[in-house]
Order: sequence, then structure tokens, then C-alpha cells
Amino acid sequence: MSSPTNRRLIKAMFSLLSAIIIPVCNLVNPPLNPFVPEPEEVTEIVQGPTVTIAQTGQSEYKIIRGENCSPAEKYSSEILQEYLGQICGVTVPIVTDTEPSSGKEIILGRTNREDNGEYTIDRASLGEEGLFFIVLNRDLYA
Repeated sequence: MSSPTNRRLIKAMFSLLSAIIIPVCNLVNPPLNPFVPEPEEVTEIVQGPTVTIAQTGQSEYKIIRGENCSPAEKYSSEILQEYLGQICGVTVPIVTDTEPSSGKEIILGRTNREDNGEYTIDRASLGEEGLFFIVLNRDLYA
């Protein structure tokens, strides 16, 4: 059995070791600063022409995607249709670029509409997840 004197001695030694070890550990392994990510570079936002996609519960627009579009473009067109439905209360139909151009189109991804030469998109600089919008006449290219 330990005597009260031994217990006090052990407590004192433990307190002394704690008083030495904790500051030394903080010097050897200082606390880290919290991670704060660098802000993303935002390019200049230019106000362009406006497009009214839906009005009074109706839309004359169609979402156009390439006939041989990628799975990502197909999914994106479906998500865009869903969001427009939530925002505008209108289901904008999705059709492929094999349908003749009718004006008032939301053109998503690579389609044959790009081949007419009215616009070009530098797809290499956009990468896989880049985003780009153009409004020509009444068509919205995304």
C-alpha cells in the first residue's frame, strides 16, 4: 500500500512532468492554422442580352443536345429541363440536333448548330466542366 506521502509525491511529480511536457510538445508540434482556401479567380461578368425562356406558364424554347452527345451532356440537358421546370413551371422539351433549327433554342454541348459558323467555342480552354453562354438572336448556347 502506498502511504499518503507517496501519493503526494506522485501527484507532485505528475504535475511537474505535465508542466514541462505540454509546453515542450507545443514547441515541437505547434498547433496548425486553419485551412483557408484561396478565392477562385472570377472573370469579368458582362451583362448581355436577356432571354425570356418562359412566360405565363408557356415556353417556345426547346433544349437541343447532340444526337451522339456524351452521357454528361445528356444528363446536363435533363437537369436543365428539371431546373427550368422548377423555376418557370414549364417543361421545356429536349430534342436532338437532327431536328431542324426553329429559333428559340437552348443549345447544350456540341451540336451541329455550331457548324454553321455563327460562333465558336474554345472547348480546350473550358475543359471537361467548363461553362460558357452565348445569346445569338433568340438562341441561348451553353
